[in-house]
Amino acid sequence: MKPLVQPRIFLAASVLILAATAACSSGGSGGSSAGASCRQSPDSATRQAVLAYIKDANPYPQRFLSPALTDTALPDAGVETLQEKGPTYFFPPDSAGRAKVRAKMIDVGPYTSLIVAWHGMRREADTALVIRLSGRYVGGKYEGTVAAPKNFRFRCTNGRWAMAGAADEKST
Repeated sequence: MKPLVQPRIFLAASVLILAATAACSSGGSGGSSAGASCRQSPDSATRQAVLAYIKDANPYPQRFLSPALTDTALPDAGVETLQEKGPTYFFPPDSAGRAKVRAKMIDVGPYTSLIVAWHGMRREADTALVIRLSGRYVGGKYEGTVAAPKNFRFRCTNGRWAMAGAADEKST
């Protein structure tokens, strides 16, 4: 009898392991398996959102500012996107630091300058997210002009973040 007990235990353990593996890797409608399908980092969505935001800005900015050391500071991927599009300055939260940046911008010339502010990334599902950005012109004839806050919606398609739409944020 002993030889039969060991194979039954081995068979039962094998069936349990196989069932657990199948349950964890099933492609059902559960949300967790869908998240694994988006292999691309959300940084890609950040880059796309920042690029779309500045392309849509009117007037088109010739240089950029990124808030520094605040809750509206862009993630690294957003700052890199700004740097790829033109001269980029970090805009500190203190007035003395801002005065230095403004003086540097005046020395360089009267270029249209936009500060791009981050208001977060929110996952709506494992395969959907929303990025919120806003902006304000700094210096020159557009000083203080507000660029419309926008929501950028993304869907994970074929393992990559693709922009599904962008809309001005409704003020309440």
